[in-house]
Amino acid sequence: MAIEIKDLAFEEIDAVYSLTKKVFNESYDLAKIKELYNKISKDTKTYRFLVAKDGDKVVGYTSCSMSYNLFDGDQPFMTIWWVCTDDAYRRQGIATKLLQKAEDIAKENNCGMICLLSEDFRSDAHAFYIKNGYKMNSKGFMKFI
Repeated sequence: MAIEIKDLAFEEIDAVYSLTKKVFNESYDLAKIKELYNKISKDTKTYRFLVAKDGDKVVGYTSCSMSYNLFDGDQPFMTIWWVCTDDAYRRQGIATKLLQKAEDIAKENNCGMICLLSEDFRSDAHAFYIKNGYKMNSKGFMKFI
């Protein structure tokens, strides 16, 4: 199995949507997803959407965004969101490869830090992130509006 990590192409959005819907059990408006992708995907200094592929099959996904905090100097930071792997491909290093690619992108963009958000109940994912060098030293808060 030769897994390729690459930037998401428009024609792969349907497959990524199916994967994320299955893994996270959440549904969104696919037409709006495609519209947003067309609007922001060319801004690779701010947004990166990564897929893991086994041949033509999408087997993993994550998204990365880079931004600045005005008072923390001139280095941006990266936020990683929605790390997922197809059930049939778990425990084969795919999510690790996605994180490594995200870290490479962060380094290329002079990011000083990577923030990774994960739901409270995903203890297996938390152990995975810690194994990959992330530290759980902060509390994350969200307010949906």
